[in-house]
Amino acid sequence: YMAAGEMGRTLGPIVATWVVANFTFKGLLPVAAFGWIASAFLLWRLRDVKKPTSETQASDLKTILPQLAKILLPILAFVFFRNFITISLVTYLPSFMEEKGEALVFGGVVLSILEVAGVVGALLTGTISDRIGRRRVLTICIIGSSASLLLFLLTNQAFMVPNLLLLGFFALSSNPVLLSIVQENFPDDRALANGMFMFS
Repeated sequence: YMAAGEMGRTLGPIVATWVVANFTFKGLLPVAAFGWIASAFLLWRLRDVKKPTSETQASDLKTILPQLAKILLPILAFVFFRNFITISLVTYLPSFMEEKGEALVFGGVVLSILEVAGVVGALLTGTISDRIGRRRVLTICIIGSSASLLLFLLTNQAFMVPNLLLLGFFALSSNPVLLSIVQENFPDDRALANGMFMFS
């Protein structure tokens, strides 16, 4: 689930920067139609899916809110500080490369390299956290992403790709671990808890 999302974000920058470079921002509107078509297909394909029955009664939001706050507030604190790195990267990396004299499309390729590492991280971190613990993996991710960002900014272009792979792996791979924490703490209210996690 998480790896597929990261794969979409891997291909997206290449397509988007190529479209903007050749057709300006107005060219993105026809590209967005593919997302609408995919959503319509999923709606049609899943139209007959039945809600699974459960032996336990799911809680309402008012009942579950105190426990949600207990779990989600530390997660929100982690995400808040992590996003200083991730949001700045995915938002400004193509422009940053363009300011360094590279073509905008090259900036999209660089962002895709970052996202490819995120795909690998999304596939591995959940399993690794099963073995060594969720908190330890999150600590490694935040320290590793900070250190690799400094390496990316301070080293020359010859080390750009290895630094980007490290940066993407550490910075973009914590969501499966966070989602696992949420799911484990709310076994009878996973849909509600997952929705609140995604909203946050």
